[in-house]
Amino acid sequence: YYVSGEHRDLRLNSKVYEKAVGLLRNNSEFTVAASLRQEESNVGTIVSFAHGTNRYLELQSSGRKDEIRFHYK
Repeated sequence: YYVSGEHRDLRLNSKVYEKAVGLLRNNSEFTVAASLRQEESNVGTIVSFAHGTNRYLELQSSGRKDEIRFHYK
């Protein structure tokens, strides 16, 4: 995906979602690759697995603190 502007709510359609869930269930490891450019003063989510208000896994970057944050439940 190429995104611009402020809205970043990208979702999988149900068929792709079911395939992804099946792949994750059958493997103990997976890799996520992302390439991004971030302004120095911004904080943003690189990838997130969530449902409603429940966040299960989130990889977040902070340009302000020059760090990567990993949140999981």
